Amino acid sequence: MPQTDLTFKKRLALTWVPRIFKWYFLLLGLTCRQVWKGKEQIEALKAKKQNWIYSLWHQNVSATNYVLRNQGFVGLTSPSYEGEIAARILYLFHNDAVRGSSSKGGAKALLGLIKKIKKGQSGLLTPDGPRGPKYELKPGVIILAQKTGCPLVPFHLAFSRPRIFKKSWDQHQLPRFFSRIFVELGEPFFVPKTMNKEEFSQVRQQFENKMNENVKACEARAKGNNHEI
Repeated sequence: MPQTDLTFKKRLALTWVPRIFKWYFLLLGLTCRQVWKGKEQIEALKAKKQNWIYSLWHQNVSATNYVLRNQGFVGLTSPSYEGEIAARILYLFHNDAVRGSSSKGGAKALLGLIKKIKKGQSGLLTPDGPRGPKYELKPGVIILAQKTGCPLVPFHLAFSRPRIFKKSWDQHQLPRFFSRIFVELGEPFFVPKTMNKEEFSQVRQQFENKMNENVKACEARAKGNNHEI
C-alpha cells in the first residue's frame, strides 16, 4: 500500500498500531494460561511431514495472532488499509501474509496462498471473513484445501473471562487479563481432489458443521463442562 496516499495520522497508525497490538498481547499472555486440546492432531501431521490449513472463525482472529505466534504460517488479509495493519501484525508475530479477500483480489490471493502452501508453509483462513455472516463458511477454504492437498484443521479459542464486542458482526472476542485460553483443534479434514457442484456443496456444509461442533466443544470447556486444568 503506497503510504504517500495516506494521511499523516494513518501513516502513524500503520507504524504504531501493530506494535501496540503486539506489546499488549505479549503482556496479556504473561497473565494467561493456555489449555490445549487436540494438539496430537498437529503432532501426527508433523510426523508425516504434512503441512495443514488452520480454519477459524473471524471472531478469534486477534487472539490467534498471539496463540500461533512464531510458527511461520501464512494468513490472508484484505487489500484495504485495515488489511495492511493486519498483515503487519502477522509479520511482527513472525508469520506471513497474502493480500486479498473474497470481495476484492480473491483469485490472485488464492493463487498466492496455494503457491506458499505448496512450498511447505501451513496456512490459516477465516472462512466467514472479512464481513460475515458469522459462522457461515465461504467456499475459498475448501478450494484451497482441494488445490493444495493439505488437510483443514478446525481451530477455536474460548476464554474463561472473555471480552465480547457485541456490536461487531462477528461478536469479536478477546481474553481479559488472568484468563485461561482454551484452544480446541478438530480432526484434520481432507477434501477430495475432484468434486462436482453438488459434492462440493456437501463437503462445504460438512466442514462448516465440523467447525461449529469444534466451537461448541471449546466453549463448553471454557464454561466449565469437560473442564481440564
